[in-house]
Amino acid sequence: MKPGLIWPWMDKANIIHGGHTVGADPLYLKKEGFLNLKMFTGMTVAFFLIWTWLSARLRRASFSQDVRR
Repeated sequence: MKPGLIWPWMDKANIIHGGHTVGADPLYLKKEGFLNLKMFTGMTVAFFLIWTWLSARLRRASFSQDVRR
């Protein structure tokens, strides 16, 4: 799968609005640590795990609140 197929900022050869490529744009180069496939995948997994943990904790708190009443 081509890296820029869904997210064009992942493909350094992609031509952006100013007529230059993503790999030559200074703003994209400064954000390169966050705008790559590894970071994107890692953050997606991390957010999914955080939301799963939070929902389980809230569910457990809800059930314990129901028992006390």
